[in-house]
Amino acid sequence: MACDSLEIPETPPWKLYPPAVDVSLAYFEKRQVSPDEFRLRSLELIASYPDHMKTYTDGSKADADVGCAFVQGPVTRPFALPGHASVFTSELIAINSHKALHFIEVDGDDQHLVLSDSLSSLMALQDLDSSHFIVQNILTLLTTLSRSGKQVVFCWIPSHVGISGNGAADAAARRATHASGTLTMTVPANDLCAVVSAFMLKQWQAHWDVHAANKLREIRPRLGPWASSCRRVRREEVTLCLLRIGHTYATHRYLLCGEDQPRCPRCGDRYTVRHVLIDCAHLALERMRHFGSGSLRPALCGMFGDDSSSVHDGYIFSYLDDVQFHATY
Repeated sequence: MACDSLEIPETPPWKLYPPAVDVSLAYFEKRQVSPDEFRLRSLELIASYPDHMKTYTDGSKADADVGCAFVQGPVTRPFALPGHASVFTSELIAINSHKALHFIEVDGDDQHLVLSDSLSSLMALQDLDSSHFIVQNILTLLTTLSRSGKQVVFCWIPSHVGISGNGAADAAARRATHASGTLTMTVPANDLCAVVSAFMLKQWQAHWDVHAANKLREIRPRLGPWASSCRRVRREEVTLCLLRIGHTYATHRYLLCGEDQPRCPRCGDRYTVRHVLIDCAHLALERMRHFGSGSLRPALCGMFGDDSSSVHDGYIFSYLDDVQFHATY
C-alpha cells in the first residue's frame, strides 16, 4: 500500500466548479436540539430537494478495520478499506469517484443530492486549493459532471437521529469493516501518522520496561500523554516536573554549590523527594491533613497519576508550602 505524494492536479483550481454544499443544519448545536427536532429539520431539508436523486454516504472505523458505503434507493455498496485509513479518508472515499460519484456519473438522472453526516468532509470540498488528493479527485469529477449537465448538491445531516437512508449507509459501512476483501487504494500520508506513533510508542515502552531504571519509571511505568502536566500556573508545571524526575532545588542544589548532600531537618535521613512525600515519619500528620487518611504511606505512581486528586486539586503544592520544601529556586 503506497502513500500519496504531492501531485499537480489534472484540473487547476481556477478551472474547477465550486461544489454546491448545504451545511445549514450544522448551525444548530446537537446538544441543544433534541433528536426528534433534528430529524424533522433534516427531513424538511431533504424534502426541499424534491427532484433530486438521494444518495447517502458514510464511513466507519473499528480498531484496525475501516469501511465505507453509499446507499441510493435500493442500491447499497459497501467497501472495505485498508486498516490504516482514517475515518475522514473513509468518508471521502465513500463520496469519491470510485464510489457514489461514479454511480452518479452513469446514472440517468441529472439532479442528485448527496447526504453525509461528515461535516469535515463537506467543508473540505469547499477548498478548491486543497492538496488532499482525494478531495482533488472529487472536485475534478464534480467539474466534469457539471459540464455534462449533471447537478450534484452535497448536504450535511446529523447522524443517529432516525434518517433511514443515513442509518442504512452507517450499517453498511460498519459491515464493510468486517469484510474480508480490502479495496486496494492509495492512503494519504497523514493517515499513517497514528500508525507510526503507535509503533514508536510500543518500541519505546519495550525499551523502558527493560532498560530504564530511574525515579521517573517508578511513577510512570506506562508511557503516554501526561495530561496532568499541563497546569494553568507555570510555576506549578515546573514544580511538578522537578518532583517527578526527583531533581529539585532543595535536594540537588548542593551539586551546584559544592556542599554536602542535605539531610532531612526533621529526622536526619537523606533528603529526597520520596522522603518528603512518603517516607518521613515526622510529616505523617501533614500528609494526612493534605492528602487524606488513606495517604500515610502513598505510592509515588498514584500520587503523580493523571487521576490523582493530589495533582488535580493542587493538594501537593499546598503540602510542599506547609512543609517548606522548595522544589524551585
